[in-house]
Amino acid sequence: WPSPWDKERLVEHIGGSYIFMTTIIKLLFAPSIKDGLTPMDRLPKILEMKPNFDDLYREVLEPCMHFPFFFEILATIALAFEPLSIAQIADLLDIKTFKVTNVLINLHAIMQVPGDDWSPVTLWHTSLRDFLTSEGRGGPFFADPKHHKMIV
Repeated sequence: WPSPWDKERLVEHIGGSYIFMTTIIKLLFAPSIKDGLTPMDRLPKILEMKPNFDDLYREVLEPCMHFPFFFEILATIALAFEPLSIAQIADLLDIKTFKVTNVLINLHAIMQVPGDDWSPVTLWHTSLRDFLTSEGRGGPFFADPKHHKMIV
């Protein structure tokens, strides 16, 4: 696994974009924390997606929408002037660090999540911030700048 045909389809689907490829691979082999799916289950779903970052971001974000504080954590990361640590995000939102970690461990395909509470959480690609801060592109994940004013 995967079969030569699936490999060929995946390479064609990625279209030569290194960043898109690495994000797809992270999504494909993500721990089964949120969906219980194996990589074999995820591959057909990935191959059905439109090959663009916006759809990829939606694929990663949608299963996490039910987590407490998901939208607040996402907006805080998207709107911060510089990368924040898990502890800083928790402090800004007045929540426990484990609640931030619970959300972020499901987003490792699109964010670099540190193994401690003090190192910064960073985005793998700047297009994620563009996606989250554009109401037309981000849709339900739009990080409204009003949120940033509220937490400051």
